[in-house]
Amino acid sequence: YPPTFHEKNYSFFWIPYSLLTIASVVQDKYEVVIIDGNLEDENYDFNDLTTDCLCVGISSMTGHQITGGLKFAGNIRSINPNIPIVWGGHHPTIMPISTLKHPLVDIIIRGQGEYSFEQLIRYLHEGKSLRNIPGIMFYKNGKVVEGRRNFLRNKDRLPDFPWNLIDIKQYIRNDPKIGDKVINYISSQGCPFNCTFCAEVAMYKSKWTSYGVPRIIKDIRLLIDKSGANTIKFYDANFFANPHAALELAKSFVDYRLDVNWAASGHPRTLNGLNSSQLGLLEKSNCVRLLIGAESGYQIVIDKIKKNITPKTIIELAKKCSDYGIIGSFTFIVGFPNVDTGEEIKRTLDLGINIRKIDPSHEVKIHFYAPYPGTPMFDEACDAGFQSPINMEEWANYDYYTIETPWVEGEYGKIIQDFNSNHCPYVHL
Repeated sequence: YPPTFHEKNYSFFWIPYSLLTIASVVQDKYEVVIIDGNLEDENYDFNDLTTDCLCVGISSMTGHQITGGLKFAGNIRSINPNIPIVWGGHHPTIMPISTLKHPLVDIIIRGQGEYSFEQLIRYLHEGKSLRNIPGIMFYKNGKVVEGRRNFLRNKDRLPDFPWNLIDIKQYIRNDPKIGDKVINYISSQGCPFNCTFCAEVAMYKSKWTSYGVPRIIKDIRLLIDKSGANTIKFYDANFFANPHAALELAKSFVDYRLDVNWAASGHPRTLNGLNSSQLGLLEKSNCVRLLIGAESGYQIVIDKIKKNITPKTIIELAKKCSDYGIIGSFTFIVGFPNVDTGEEIKRTLDLGINIRKIDPSHEVKIHFYAPYPGTPMFDEACDAGFQSPINMEEWANYDYYTIETPWVEGEYGKIIQDFNSNHCPYVHL
């Protein structure tokens, strides 16, 4: 898992659940080593790693994480060029051909990789053809071999996490507004909404699956016991994708007397639809912060990105969060193609200021739109003048926390930076 140094001033990194999940389906038959680039020293002994190694897997998002992945792959290749190097994660899934063309990539697995990776390992071990593995892509005799599409499967059928492969206590964090001993957990995959700019849409095609409440509670209790954490930060793309399941989980926190705080993310339309009894349950279960993708204060943009809300929705939600003692962390995006950027920014800043007037404990942070491959809006951005990176190295330098589009003037960078400093001084959302 390459280092995730993609956001300026963001020092947190978390348990790499993607690797734990992959490991869970193969560790009963094979020895698995997890290397987290956020923790491991660069002088790692690769010679030990490459002894009797069936393959090396690398997970990567689009952006700077590719840099560490290529460096790691280069080290492996220099020591033993016969070890297959397999890439998975968001970037190989969305940009398969440009990924596969790189000399440090032998195989990619697209989409949900647990079952495909288990089959890949088994076939490598037994010397079988890899051709029909779901989600797989590789070159054979100069031609791309591609397995059938990898659909999102239910996560509740997956084995327990192999916690013994990591040191959980190394992932405890101090997040001043919610707890001094915070640990992360990911309870689901995907998102059922279809926002036109969002990587989740590109990755999972508006599908969603969860581990289910009994498994989640079991994992949370184990995490608390092993780490001493007093706060759980759910890092789901949309924790409230199924609001009934989310509320059932909140009730389980109360019923099991889990004396911990928790934070999660949710779509503003879903959260604003919760009634007073449901919001009271969140408060009783110690939900202390909600990360809310508000996206824009400009209705033209809201409609364009298919958010299905209004600025009034956000104001109402900010008031509800305040009434129930929940910090609202509202994130916005400006700089979408083919809109009046000045007007877009003005209205978004105004909405952000009004949120803070409702409750100074609320946080508001604004990002610039960065075209993400595979999303419905990507082609529009390219037509509007965005020059897409074309290879792994160029994508590695892609920084979606800076202005990457030609239609947004540089002067807006200082305006947004100053606003974030005043309204979200604490950036660890």
